[in-house]
Amino acid sequence: MRITFTKNYQSIAIGTQMDVPASTALQLLAEGFITINDALNYPAGKASAIEVRLTRPADVIQYTAGDAINSSVATPVSVQLTPFALANGKGAWITGINVATNLLNLASSTIRIWLYRTTPTMVGDNVAMTNLDANTALGRQYIDVTFGPLLAGSAVIIGQVAPMLLMQCDAAHADIQQSIQTLATFTPVSAGFIDVTYTILQL
Repeated sequence: MRITFTKNYQSIAIGTQMDVPASTALQLLAEGFITINDALNYPAGKASAIEVRLTRPADVIQYTAGDAINSSVATPVSVQLTPFALANGKGAWITGINVATNLLNLASSTIRIWLYRTTPTMVGDNVAMTNLDANTALGRQYIDVTFGPLLAGSAVIIGQVAPMLLMQCDAAHADIQQSIQTLATFTPVSAGFIDVTYTILQL
């Protein structure tokens, strides 16, 4: 077993020769040295966070369960998560997702976050989202996030999960793409936002 503690782009290895005492290693871990890798020649990981915002159109047209939530009806685009990996073709463990939105009618409801290795074929905002064949080969995965109830006086609602999901980038990229789908019928606010913060371990 080879253990690597990484912080601020520097590594301290604890191998068969015990480069540092175990007691020191434990203290370093407690102070934020965050990665532990085995002997399979994986590079030391780097803890990071990515925050992205999706702003929907300026209308209040009701969404139906299964619709896409996008920034545009006519020219929908996915949201880029970058830098997701330490190098092209690598990936990252997604260890936490925190979602905040002012779409308060989603309280106690669920959204589905879709992730892709490269830019997917998108449908417009407030259109039924389908699993297009064109996206099948893009390593698509999804994570469901349920918002908590609306607290009195709150301007946003929060949802969070800890999925421990490994996502690999395309060979030519160090980023991935995101799209969002509602699993509930709700009425939005004009130009409402959805902020998604990913806690990741980049590889």
